[in-house]
Amino acid sequence: MGIYILSVDLGPGDHRPVRSIYSEFVKEVRKGRRPEQISINGSLIIVQTPETSRALMTRMLGVNRLDPAFDRVSLVDVAAKRILLWGLYDEGAADKFPLLIEQFVSG
Repeated sequence: MGIYILSVDLGPGDHRPVRSIYSEFVKEVRKGRRPEQISINGSLIIVQTPETSRALMTRMLGVNRLDPAFDRVSLVDVAAKRILLWGLYDEGAADKFPLLIEQFVSG
């Protein structure tokens, strides 16, 4: 089973229910996982799952109301030593770690 670290950064929430969006995200992460397979600390989530990193990221993005213009989801694949980024893209991070970071495009 793969071990992944998810980080969720939600943008400004004046017009969006940010807490509700985050709650839905966490609920989707927990789906099908036992309590000992998940550790949540604020916006950082560690999860153990049989899914591939791409399958997990696709599932997470498929059910949430995340906006790529405001939000960012980062997924660290511990075994592959790769980082998938979706949404608000940090060009500086990609310049510093070009072999580790990959922009994730769903669809």
